[in-house]
Amino acid sequence: MNTVNINQTIIDDNEKLLALLSHLGSMFGGILLPLIIWAVQKDKSQFVRFHSLQAIFFQLLFIVVVVIIVVIVAGIYLAFIFTYGLSNPDTSGLFFPNIIIGVVMYSSIFFSIFILYGYSIYLAVKSYKGEYTKYPIIGNIIYKRVFGEY
Repeated sequence: MNTVNINQTIIDDNEKLLALLSHLGSMFGGILLPLIIWAVQKDKSQFVRFHSLQAIFFQLLFIVVVVIIVVIVAGIYLAFIFTYGLSNPDTSGLFFPNIIIGVVMYSSIFFSIFILYGYSIYLAVKSYKGEYTKYPIIGNIIYKRVFGEY
């Protein structure tokens, strides 16, 4: 993560609070809260626009990651079921592998959600301090979109 200093007017407490709420929106409404904040504040504050756009695209990236995890685990599960089921008509041996695959899938999703919430809280605190902290993957793209430079 990069913290950037921007020469801008002083950021007031309302802007800091809206940026904080944008990042915490993942816990209180997913993509909806940062989207509303962005729609209302996009022309009023570059600080809020920057943080709300980061929160929106981080949520979208998170959704894509969870879908990929589910597709991969479901593919492995279906491949196992079809392979084992076609070669062995007795399905009583599928109980333990089903549990293992379920634990792997749900723990992967839980771990992803834990990372999302932890990262969102960290960025919420940084934004409430008035810092322009960028997400690793999407931060530079959004920074360029909001400020027109790197």
